[in-house]
Amino acid sequence: MEIIKGNIETLMVEMQYEFVNKDEFSDPQSNRLYNNWRFLEEYRSQLTDVKKIPLEIVLYSKYYWFSRLVERCREVSGRRDGGMEDWQDRILYEIDYSVKDPDWNFVEKLYYNMI
Repeated sequence: MEIIKGNIETLMVEMQYEFVNKDEFSDPQSNRLYNNWRFLEEYRSQLTDVKKIPLEIVLYSKYYWFSRLVERCREVSGRRDGGMEDWQDRILYEIDYSVKDPDWNFVEKLYYNMI
């Protein structure tokens, strides 16, 4: 199984994604992680229809990048954010609903950044 990781910035440029600076993220790394997730969220149809990337790869990638964002925000603030964890769960529900046979072992590896 693979995810959109090393080539995400190339895809963002190709698809003319506009980077957004979120004021609530105090460091550039959090903003980059947010934008990686946001790109996958907003360009889902174009990625699957135009770039022919399988939906499961887009969804697993969304979960990966959002998990990295949650982890980074925890490192920066020193606390958990229940709202962000709810969004993380939302992506899991989306995977469960949209992917025929989700690979939950792979999802767990994504969560623990073991890929």
